[in-house]
Amino acid sequence: MPGTETGNRKYRKKAFMRKELWAYRAVILDVDGTLYSQPKLRLLMACALIKYYLLHPGRRKELFILRRYRLVRESFKAPVSASGARTTDPEEALKACVGAQTGVSPDTVERIVSYWIRKRPLALLPRCKDRRLAALVKRLKEEKITVAVYSDYPAEDKLAALGIAADQVFSPSHPEIGCMKPDPKGMRAVLRMLHVSGEDALMIGDRYSKDGESARSAGVDYLILPKLLFSRAGLYRSLIP
Repeated sequence: MPGTETGNRKYRKKAFMRKELWAYRAVILDVDGTLYSQPKLRLLMACALIKYYLLHPGRRKELFILRRYRLVRESFKAPVSASGARTTDPEEALKACVGAQTGVSPDTVERIVSYWIRKRPLALLPRCKDRRLAALVKRLKEEKITVAVYSDYPAEDKLAALGIAADQVFSPSHPEIGCMKPDPKGMRAVLRMLHVSGEDALMIGDRYSKDGESARSAGVDYLILPKLLFSRAGLYRSLIP
């Protein structure tokens, strides 16, 4: 259970908490699939995509571009110089890479991604919100625990749509991060900017391969939530006294 260590490998992919939730100085939250139900949002977005492209068959290539963007993003790393420094914003490098693979300009990739991944889902987010986790965030802030958000995507508009306030928000575009999860550089930069040590922070996310590994590599405890919101109820009861 949370608050204990275990050597069980399967369990440690779900949680590794060396103390009770309220003993951490900072809680760092992922956004997509964590603060809201990603399966539900994807279903709603799939319906919207199907409806739109049935009415606009001449633009169906945009579906291929969207799919390619998501696939490439999963394992994408921005180019580095001989000194090891990032040579460009990772998001800009990603759009250039996807554009080259799909035969369109980075600006075209940006237009499609901006609408379908950043803007269009915002109106649907309140219907997918994890209300128990939102209440937990509010309680953490009342207890004077720093609440930060660390996402691979721009998060400010999503947080506003969900009605969730964080003390600080971080993404790969931040000049001190410049990478995507699970690159340990990102989490170490977040800790540095929050002025906390790894042992005083907890990462809450929904993917061990991204959130868990990002935390583990920087010596941060983590809690990986089930994908389905109804499966989280028992866990929340154990966290909130």
